[in-house]
Amino acid sequence: MIKSILDFLKSCHAPRHHEWERFQQSDYDDIILILQESSSASSVPRSRRELYDYLCHNPLLLGEGSLSLTLDEESGRKCYMIGGRGFKIEWQEVPENWSWPSLTISRFSTVPQLLDVYWFDIEGNIETVILYPETTYGVYLVFKFAQFREGFDGRIMKSVIYLEGTPQNIEITSSELNIPRQSRIREGEWLEIELGQFLNQQQNQGTLVCHLFDHNTQVKKSGIIIEGIEFRPRI
Repeated sequence: MIKSILDFLKSCHAPRHHEWERFQQSDYDDIILILQESSSASSVPRSRRELYDYLCHNPLLLGEGSLSLTLDEESGRKCYMIGGRGFKIEWQEVPENWSWPSLTISRFSTVPQLLDVYWFDIEGNIETVILYPETTYGVYLVFKFAQFREGFDGRIMKSVIYLEGTPQNIEITSSELNIPRQSRIREGEWLEIELGQFLNQQQNQGTLVCHLFDHNTQVKKSGIIIEGIEFRPRI
């Protein structure tokens, strides 16, 4: 069933506001079934248009719940977010370093909260085959800070986005970020910061890896809570 949904999602590439009109009945039925089985779906839409409206405001969790899908209301285009359980995080299973609380404001069942590390290193990845071809994406870290934080103000972190599985792991973009200073507010009490942009070219299909790190072992870091890494097509 999940495979059917992903196949359907790959096929819907038209940036039209009424994208809901293109839903095939079998794909529509599969998505309705997932929503019915989800405890987070308080009401299940009954028409294609209602489903479109629903996905504009309610993330749909895919697979084992570490990937979510929403629709951009203005363009009708798909936006994906990788949750923390889909990350590779250094020391993530060490309870003194990271905790995994459940937050009512999160779309995911648990989120990673940094308690205490010196070596900060997280990676998220997505298969480019499910993204729109020949489309430029913005990649965003979605996060918030706990009441107390340390090691982020005045610090520069490195962001690298590269395509795995290609010759020499093609680096698409890299940037240096001051997370508190460059972030902006988004809905739901979260902040976001753009990690970079990339053009999803058909000749370079593979696994897109987003790597954010600060390996300065003289500076302790704590107090960031991560909702996910979002891939949003640019209009």
